[in-house]
Amino acid sequence: MSQLKELPQVSFAEAAQNVFKKMFQFKGRIRRSEYWWGVLVLTICAIVLSLIPFIGQIAVLFLYIAATSMLFRRLHDTGRSGWWWGCQFCLGFISLIFFCHSH
Repeated sequence: MSQLKELPQVSFAEAAQNVFKKMFQFKGRIRRSEYWWGVLVLTICAIVLSLIPFIGQIAVLFLYIAATSMLFRRLHDTGRSGWWWGCQFCLGFISLIFFCHSH
């Protein structure tokens, strides 16, 4: 594996801004600090939005897309492909279907 250059840390405010600015950006890299601050921002937003009926659930789906794009970019930063997440998701979905049909 090649040596990857670590990027400088980002602040909470910059990470929160980037979460929504790069919501649909699946290519590129994301710093470790930006990823974890983004996870915190998305978690807080999801908790608040889940309290709003119907509209909140739709908004949480968009937050899930943002979280997935952050995960893809973080995997790229560690030298891995976003397909790692795709394989895990598919296996989990297949397991869920198998478990539900077995009962």
